[in-house]
Amino acid sequence: MKFTGHEIELARQIKEAGIEWTPEVGQYVFDTHGIIDKPSPFQDHVYFILSMSQFVRIFGSAEEIAANCVWLPTWEQCRQILERRGVTNEQLMENLRRSQAIEKGNERTVLYELILQSCRAKVGG
Repeated sequence: MKFTGHEIELARQIKEAGIEWTPEVGQYVFDTHGIIDKPSPFQDHVYFILSMSQFVRIFGSAEEIAANCVWLPTWEQCRQILERRGVTNEQLMENLRRSQAIEKGNERTVLYELILQSCRAKVGG
């Protein structure tokens, strides 16, 4: 899976906005400090958690993984986050339609933006 630089930046902002996550198998992460010394099979500093024990060996604990990495949610994981935050399917569809995300092939970017908007709405509202 390939993540754009913009998606990685949005994921950083989502983390800073307070979306909490628990590292677990099946998640993509961006190693912000270059702690993992093996090359990534995806792109620089992007890794897939296939084995929690391997990541814990590298970072020391799940908490340290969360502190030193940025979670890069997949499309399905984004949908789960948005559902938990009260974003309706209708709101999601409207955003995807208005942004022409399907046509442009950037649905995940729009999902990240929606997550960030939901964080800001909770803080500001």
